[in-house]
Amino acid sequence: MSWREILRAPSAASSRPQNTHNEQNSAHPNNSADCADIAPEGLTEKERLTEALAATCKNPASSLPEIMAVITLEDHQSWHRGEIGNAALVAFTSSLQERLEMNRGLRPSHYNRTAVCEHCGSIWLWFDGYVQGCPWCWNR
Repeated sequence: MSWREILRAPSAASSRPQNTHNEQNSAHPNNSADCADIAPEGLTEKERLTEALAATCKNPASSLPEIMAVITLEDHQSWHRGEIGNAALVAFTSSLQERLEMNRGLRPSHYNRTAVCEHCGSIWLWFDGYVQGCPWCWNR
């Protein structure tokens, strides 16, 4: 007696083929990991936005309150409607954190080349050369 007979499993000829590893689900919003509602039940919209921003911050403990302070009502509503996605939040928080570091007199980690600004003189940038204005001009 074979194992199929013992377990009353269908024969290989009558069994349905299984999905392969390479098959993918159809493109549908419910199949996307980005659409998952990761915020716990009962949070307000502002708390949910705070959670989303915290997930995109390099150092949320020090800069999240500063980032939340510059979020406008219009930004919040755009995020809620899905017009601002995770990629935009990452770009926004990254550039804002860079600006906050520079306001504190710190050099962002990717500013590892020296350049010359017409107004500031020798500066740190992400490329070499001469510039007419730079991000450091805001700190003068």
